[in-house]
Amino acid sequence: MRALALHARRLAGTPALSEILEALSARGRYERRTALHMAMSARDLPFVERVLAGADLELRRAALRAVRTLPVSDAAAAAVLDDAPADLRRAFYRTLRHAGRPALADRLLPDVRARWGDREAAALLPACSGEAVARWLPDLDHAVTAWRALAERHPGPFLALAHERGTGWGWLRRRTPGVSALARRDPAGLLELLEREDVAESLWRRLPIPVARRLFAVDLTRAARVAVGGRRRGLFSRNEHLRLLSARDLREFLPDEAPGLARILPHLPPGRRAEAFDAVVDRRGGPFQGLQTFWLLPLLPPDLAAAEARRMLDWYGSVWHSARSQLDDPEIPLKLTAHLPYAEASGPLREAALTGDPRRRGLARDLLVRAASRTGDPAILRGVVRELAGRTRNERDPMRCALIESIASVPVALLDGALAGPLDGLAVAAVESRDSSPRTRRALRDLADRALSHAPDLRPWAFGVYDRLVARCGTEQLEDPGHYLDLVLPRGAEYDLLDVLRPRLRAARERRDPGLAIELAWSLGRRAFGLAELQDDVRAGALDRSGDRAADAAAAWLEDPARRTERAVELIAADPEAIGLPEVWRVVASRRTDLLDLPGLLDPPGGAHRRDRAPVVLPQDPGRWTPAQAGRVREALHGVAGDGGLPADARVAAVASLGRLPGALGDLTVWAGGDDAVLAEAAMEAMAGTDRPAEALGLLLGHARATGSPYAVAAAAGCCAAVPPSALGPVLAGTLTGPDARVTMRKQAARLLERLRPPGAADALLGAWRDPGLHRDVRAAVAAALRRIPGDPRAFAALEGAAGPYASEPLLRTLFQAQPQEYAPADRPRYAALVRLLLAAADGPGVRFRGSRAFQAWAWDYTGGFDDLLATVGDAADPAGDVDLRILGPLVAAEVVGAQTLDVLARLLPAAESGGPGRRRLLALVGAVGGSRAGTPPGERRAALLRRTIELLRDRPLLLPQVVELTFDLPPLADARTAAANELADALDALAGLLRDRPVVLAEVDWRVRTVVGRGYGQAAVSPPRLLPAARRLAGREHLVAHLLAVRIVGTAGGTAGWPDEWRALLDDLRRSPHADVRRKAIDTDPDA
Repeated sequence: MRALALHARRLAGTPALSEILEALSARGRYERRTALHMAMSARDLPFVERVLAGADLELRRAALRAVRTLPVSDAAAAAVLDDAPADLRRAFYRTLRHAGRPALADRLLPDVRARWGDREAAALLPACSGEAVARWLPDLDHAVTAWRALAERHPGPFLALAHERGTGWGWLRRRTPGVSALARRDPAGLLELLEREDVAESLWRRLPIPVARRLFAVDLTRAARVAVGGRRRGLFSRNEHLRLLSARDLREFLPDEAPGLARILPHLPPGRRAEAFDAVVDRRGGPFQGLQTFWLLPLLPPDLAAAEARRMLDWYGSVWHSARSQLDDPEIPLKLTAHLPYAEASGPLREAALTGDPRRRGLARDLLVRAASRTGDPAILRGVVRELAGRTRNERDPMRCALIESIASVPVALLDGALAGPLDGLAVAAVESRDSSPRTRRALRDLADRALSHAPDLRPWAFGVYDRLVARCGTEQLEDPGHYLDLVLPRGAEYDLLDVLRPRLRAARERRDPGLAIELAWSLGRRAFGLAELQDDVRAGALDRSGDRAADAAAAWLEDPARRTERAVELIAADPEAIGLPEVWRVVASRRTDLLDLPGLLDPPGGAHRRDRAPVVLPQDPGRWTPAQAGRVREALHGVAGDGGLPADARVAAVASLGRLPGALGDLTVWAGGDDAVLAEAAMEAMAGTDRPAEALGLLLGHARATGSPYAVAAAAGCCAAVPPSALGPVLAGTLTGPDARVTMRKQAARLLERLRPPGAADALLGAWRDPGLHRDVRAAVAAALRRIPGDPRAFAALEGAAGPYASEPLLRTLFQAQPQEYAPADRPRYAALVRLLLAAADGPGVRFRGSRAFQAWAWDYTGGFDDLLATVGDAADPAGDVDLRILGPLVAAEVVGAQTLDVLARLLPAAESGGPGRRRLLALVGAVGGSRAGTPPGERRAALLRRTIELLRDRPLLLPQVVELTFDLPPLADARTAAANELADALDALAGLLRDRPVVLAEVDWRVRTVVGRGYGQAAVSPPRLLPAARRLAGREHLVAHLLAVRIVGTAGGTAGWPDEWRALLDDLRRSPHADVRRKAIDTDPDA
């Protein structure tokens, strides 16, 4: 191809070139592709422009490269879209984006949207100019899928739209790829966006670490506030960024709870951890209580860890509590002792390590090794390892495994050559014992890897470990997919490893077993390229026909990219049957296509020793082959597919590869009509990728009509994207309405008409919709297609018939599945009105429920009137109110209907004292009024409606539970985590007064009380100091409900605070309550448990 390009450039502008191009264009597919290649090389723009507008769609797609690399005129480039199939159109949009031709994209966008809908217009949008994107993006936001490309090229319009719509629930979360791209292009703008609390709350999904790094490069403190402040979850998956903050700034972001601190300390340098811990203690006003810092001990400096361990040991030993015998971990004292100074901890740990049950001995030995390593003294560690290795050698495998894993966690600075003796005995026992387990051998290998990487004096021992592992278990530890020796060995150490393993390799060579050489080569990666002896073993394995590792050996031997082609040719020269090996065939098919001209190379197919492995043809391969070469491959594939003695999967793969060859449709037609059902289905699937998609579509539709094969239906859908719209439209319309088409194919035709939008698609769908005899399932598919064509006003008008003569449960369910974010803002009111109409027609309980949920999502966009709803729902005697309530409820919940609800409630109040539809409607409307998310304070409008509703219902005893529920939806109880202490105290005291004589109601709303005083879902607990005034005020009241609320607060907040004196005093007061139930709850609350 390079020679052709150079020859074309020499002939550029001469009549000779034109004659050559015309002669080649009059011949077959291969010659036409050659002519296009020469024309683009010679920059013959008139010829290229003719190809771009020509009838050969495959050649037209190949010419798209000229749109990107040559000065093709806009008019000639736009001609690509003339009667272009869907996949060609998409390729053209991508070409415009990469070519940087925004003016042409701007000009094409309105026409593309009018002809093929919002989806294709959104695909073209990233190729447009910034001004066009800013103008069109608000209308096409719902259809964009390439958010990464859009934000990468046009960060400004994307950021502006995010500021406008980012507060919507899930809007930014569904565009996370665009957020990542925005972090690369405009990190300062993204940081400003995320600083808006309403936007950050709607994101929810954690952002990737690279995004966090770019934000912290803009401003450390601001980014840290975004990451950890004011949200239910952190925006970033790790807290490593906090190490960049200064000591003064870090204090702002340190949590008060030990679990939160445990997530931050690992990312701080060891020298800063004590300072961070002390800052948290100072802010808390005293040390942590109980065992709260137990899991922090390994993260703290030794001196601080010892002080905390001593405090916890004193607490644990000084307080006797009933739950001690039922602790999840009875070894807590031993684990705490391990963090004391070594001289103090070694005695109890050694005693536990040498006596007692095996589980305790294993734990104690692990703790002893870790305690010795924390001293930093190699001599102490050496003595411990020597003693424990000698005792563990003859014990059971779990004990050896635990000790080896402990030693593997020792800092590498303490690993020296003096450990080789005890470790060697331990390695012998770990590998050669009869009860040796894979986990133990893996731990031993990991210890050897640490020695190879960081301890030069232990490398002979580590090489010996690999020798023992290979001798005992073969390639087991080399086959681990997550283990690579090239990441472990120091530079040049691969030669030493090869010297150690040479006897094992020699023995494997004598057995004609290439497994060890193959796995060692894969594990060494690029380092294996220079090991000649190892490469010879791998080559011998590739040429060995006696085993089943020839393909693996060939793949390993061809791994060297610099010699891959040369080695593949060498293998074929040594044994022509080696072309049947997948990696060798891949080199021949892609790089050395000239070898396909060698006579007999593919005969018998794929090599005599590999008839069960057909040559795999990739979509890009035939473009590299001459027609003669493609013919030889076709014969080979025919031979495999027609051999009934081969496995079915090999024959299926051969048919699939056959479908990727040019001119293969005739061959596939024969196979598709054969008696073998498996090969027939494979041939139908392969037809979707042939170079004659229009003919293939007709054949597949015939198979779908005759047999109803799902493979034919799916393949036909794949063909349609490559068929010109002028030919596709009549075929799909005929299939949709044809009398002999099966239901599955008719449903597929409806979907394809909407997705590909050939001319007349909407007319065909509307014509089918009006057919009174249309099958119920096909009608549902047509409805789903019509609802996705909002640009045609007839579509939504026709769907109104779903509420009339065409109504059915599947149809209504289909239409209720639509979501507002699928439509442009201008189209949403029309569909919201349609959903209201359909909801009134829903008759089954299941579909009514789905319809109510659907309308709740659409209520924000509903712009129709609702006076009739208010009238019917407010009339308890009107049965139509039950139906209209399903519509009015979502409107109230969405705040579309506001103060008008109070009139309806007032009219229904007389029915509140008796059962019947009036009370049911009243309760449903009150629930809709208070339908805010827990933990989210209402806006001003909803808060005013809540207060007025409470005043309206307050004097009705039977509606007290609803009044209490509404009270919890108002500040400060709606967001207790940000309320002041006195506000919480007033609100809880008023609640207790409201429920003074109604303790049963308090029990019914106990879950709401828990969300206020405890942890809500995804929320931190209210800080105990904020709840302390409320608890004191409630405990000072005399009535039962106040004391029940007080004991709930004290039990929750006291435990969170670690039971300081003020909370213990309140608990003691409640234990003397005059109410027996309160005393019982207070006594059962054990602060020392």
